[in-house]
Amino acid sequence: MRRPSRRGLTAAVAGLVAVCVAAVVVAVVLHSRKNSDDDADRTPPPLGGHPADVQRLHVVARGNPSSPTGYGKRADGTEVALGVQNTGKEPAPGRAVLMIRDGSDTSVPAKVQVVRTGQTVTALGVEVKVLKIWQMPNPDHNAIDIQVDPAAS
Repeated sequence: MRRPSRRGLTAAVAGLVAVCVAAVVVAVVLHSRKNSDDDADRTPPPLGGHPADVQRLHVVARGNPSSPTGYGKRADGTEVALGVQNTGKEPAPGRAVLMIRDGSDTSVPAKVQVVRTGQTVTALGVEVKVLKIWQMPNPDHNAIDIQVDPAAS
């Protein structure tokens, strides 16, 4: 039996390495594509058990905060409407745009402010503390967790 030449052995090993590298590249591309599709649908985890004054505000479709996604109560029992909007296609890390407006009198100017986690905003008779800002791979799934209490008089 004839022994394989060194050149033939080198070519066989190079071919095997090329096939392995191609398989790894295909696997990585398919895996990253699957994860990016999954990420696009990902939303914040459920809010869980919290006191009644803690709520999650989801981003309003098309970034218009004038449609509220939550409400808070003043000391006199009247409501304020709450909303959040995206900060653009490339959201600023750790920031969101919070809107607080009168729940029944739309002629009262709304308070719109860029907020960060831990910040407290007092406006229109309520105190809103930002507990967590959720910035998801798909900006339409962004949200903020807030605590709303009547403002101290």
